[in-house]
Amino acid sequence: MASAKDLKTVDLRIASLVVQSLKNPSIAPMCIPVLSDGLAFIKVGDTWERHIRSRFKDLLNLALTFVSTPFTDEQIEEMEKSLWVCRCDMRDYVPRRFHEEPMAHRATGVVDHSFPRVVMSLASAVCQALGEVTPASLDQAGARGKWPPSTASLLPNGPYPVIQACLQWLKFTEKTFKTQTFPLFFLASIMKLCPSLRRPVAESAELREYVGRRFHDSITSIEKSYDPPLSFPKPLHSIRHISEFCNEIHEVCDDWSDWLAPIAPALYKDVGRFLELLPRLDLDDEEKADYRRICGNFEQAAWLAMPEDARPPREWPSLDDALAGLGRPHMLLYRKLSDLQERRECMSPICFRPAEYQPAGMRVCACRIAAYCSRGCQREHWRWKRAPHKDVCADVKKAYEVFKEIPREDRFMSSESGYLIFKEGMEGIGFDEDHSHEVFSSLEELEHAREAMERKKPVVLRR
Repeated sequence: MASAKDLKTVDLRIASLVVQSLKNPSIAPMCIPVLSDGLAFIKVGDTWERHIRSRFKDLLNLALTFVSTPFTDEQIEEMEKSLWVCRCDMRDYVPRRFHEEPMAHRATGVVDHSFPRVVMSLASAVCQALGEVTPASLDQAGARGKWPPSTASLLPNGPYPVIQACLQWLKFTEKTFKTQTFPLFFLASIMKLCPSLRRPVAESAELREYVGRRFHDSITSIEKSYDPPLSFPKPLHSIRHISEFCNEIHEVCDDWSDWLAPIAPALYKDVGRFLELLPRLDLDDEEKADYRRICGNFEQAAWLAMPEDARPPREWPSLDDALAGLGRPHMLLYRKLSDLQERRECMSPICFRPAEYQPAGMRVCACRIAAYCSRGCQREHWRWKRAPHKDVCADVKKAYEVFKEIPREDRFMSSESGYLIFKEGMEGIGFDEDHSHEVFSSLEELEHAREAMERKKPVVLRR
């Protein structure tokens, strides 16, 4: 059995061969079947996860350049022809293994060796690496020799060549993978770090058309066969990719409904099909709730984007009723507990955007509890007619400050001394005992959520 060290050496050897092959396809040391399986082999190992931004810098730089460079149809055809000619050295352990034991889909036994799959594997690699990067850490990572070295490296030729390249790859993969959304996910990943890319992407009508088409194809694929052989990403993951792309577009659109309007009628129908299908999918309750939230937002947005006379009759839940209870400080604290650090949804009554789509960090209110994705959302919540945050912000801040005065080891409900300190402090700012109990319990959970998130990934906050 190969040791972990041996596998890491193999991973690095494959990465090196991939780089050599794609830099000069006419004399490539690896052919398409070996490139396909080699990239898949690296991605399933622990080396990829642990060293993707340091040990595989050459591969990631090549992948970024390759996926973001526009090629002509003739260049792509020539590359594909060259890479189908096998020049693999059969004495080499790595290509020999893949020639003799090609990876196959578990259920069907289908082996997928294609140039589109190689290209999308490279796009996947870049997206996976960028998922661990924040704007605040980007240049620091470059200074430490990690990848990517800077924001400029993500858009070396400006935004328009990247958009042109992604449109090219969407077109190229259409015949093979109708659910292929990695070009969209690639754009979303870079937009999180390069806001200057958002508006040019939002202005591309062709990209918007692909959003509607790929969403439709993904739903159709789920209806026909939930797990198609080796077509990655899976259709469910494609829906997430489209969601992340749309969230980045939403960030810059002056009118979200105007952007959605050309694809809204078809999108509304497709979302309805998916929501009907969702209960029958083999997913746990948490995953179903997550997809229901994502597609529920799409459904309502698409409905609002249609002309009034074309909208199907619908009644949407009232936000006023849902937010009426947020006027009491302890209810505000309780509402934010589970989401503040794991999802940290924007508290604006017209938004509720998860912070996972806000790589620059959420705007945190003076109370240090409520968080917003923009100043506009913060103003909206501050003046909200049913439960204006301005009426409770000061009390929430005082409650949190009282809680922080308790020694860390006593910040839990089973600590009688900790609760006694908290209750006395809360009485000083006008809370009765019942409210003090709820607030203390809420703040305890909040503290646990924050500590868990700090261990998982640093949170970047901005005022």
